[in-house]
Parts: sequence; structure tokens; C-alpha cells
Amino acid sequence: MNTAGRQRRSICIRRGRTTGLQPLTGPAGVDPISIKTRDNGCVPFVPKGFVNQQEIEAAVQRAVHALAPGVVRIRYDIGADWTGEPSIFFRIVLADETARKPRLSETAQMVALILMREVKADEQGLHAYFNFRSLSEQAQLNEPAWA
Repeated sequence: MNTAGRQRRSICIRRGRTTGLQPLTGPAGVDPISIKTRDNGCVPFVPKGFVNQQEIEAAVQRAVHALAPGVVRIRYDIGADWTGEPSIFFRIVLADETARKPRLSETAQMVALILMREVKADEQGLHAYFNFRSLSEQAQLNEPAWA
């Protein structure tokens, strides 16, 4: 009990879901926050509220440069996914030759890996989603978000 007579509590997070309030307990006279254990069953979760958009833009441009000429351009939006988690949604326009079926799976994996390495979305607390389109498909659909 603290001086106000209330028990200290922490929110327990498991896989991004709140499991409820649990009392913070430790050996007599030891602050439970200073206890070092290997049990990560209940770890305080501090979401990042801000992302550095200039840093993300620079990382995306580095990825485009590294992936040229197969990748024509990459656009992205930052927002919540269907579960409410902070996410980054990439829209990748591929050159027509690169988007052909025999190479598409390999290309998609390579693009996703390079983007994740450059942007470091997970380190910024963002889930990454990737959507691909060929240049000719974009010309036909003409969606401004992909331009």
C-alpha cells in the first residue's frame, strides 16, 4: 500500500490486448518496478504517439532508389488498421516487367524486406501493410492515391 492507502496497479498487456489491472507486488520493502525478471507475462506498454514523418519519407525514398528500376514509386499513409493499431499502408507501383507473375512473389518479398529495413516501422510502433500494382494497371485505374 502506498501512503494514500491504495494499492499500486499496472495495466497488463498481452499481444496488444489489455488483460486487466493487476496489483504490483514484490518482496517486502522492494519496489516491484525495480525487480528484474525474465518473465514478460506482464510488461508495461507505452505506445509511441508520434512518428517522424520526415524520417519515414527519407527512408521510403532510399528504398525507391535501391529498388529502381523495378519499383516506379511508393506512396504511404499512416493510420489505424482494422483492429485500431497504428499502421503504415504502403502502395507500391511496379514496372510492368517486374509485376509479371513469375517474378511477382519474389519481387513483393524483396520490396517488403527493403522497406521494413529502411523505414523500421516496427521500431516506430507501426504495423506495415503492402499493396502492389503495375504501372499499366495504375494507368488504367487512375487512382490519385497511387499517383
